[in-house]
Amino acid sequence: MDIYAIVTEKIINLLCAEAGISNAVLENQAAYAAGWLKKLRDDRKLLIRAAAHAQHATDYILYRQHTA
Repeated sequence: MDIYAIVTEKIINLLCAEAGISNAVLENQAAYAAGWLKKLRDDRKLLIRAAAHAQHATDYILYRQHTA
């Protein structure tokens, strides 16, 4: 598993929220997320990096422009 798998999951969550689609946690999603616990415990900044990448990709998909 690498960071891109968790980024993909986060992108799905963000896009579902934006579209008003319920993203209910299914049993297989919970099991998948449980597999990330060790990685997240080993690298405390992994979730922050993944969330930042996911937000950037979601903004790109939705054609959002940010002024920096």
